[in-house]
Amino acid sequence: MPLAFVKENSTVKIVEVRGGLGLTRRLAELGLNPGSLARIVRVSPPGPMLIEVEHPPNSGNPSFGRFPSWRIAIGFGVAMKIFVQNLGVNV
Repeated sequence: MPLAFVKENSTVKIVEVRGGLGLTRRLAELGLNPGSLARIVRVSPPGPMLIEVEHPPNSGNPSFGRFPSWRIAIGFGVAMKIFVQNLGVNV
């Protein structure tokens, strides 16, 4: 399921990024790799969505230890290229 179709307050697991090398690399720099967990904070269709990305403690990047999670905004088009598994809605 594309990330763009997930409801607010849902937790998702990134399964696949269907984009070019540039997009895949940029999303990886932001922590959106296959296997990463994210929480959907705000959805404003067809505009941007705000997501909170959680980083695993053994990611190999020392800066992730200082910031276990952070929020990023992505556009609808990019969200359509990120495929996720919905893990449920947080209350």
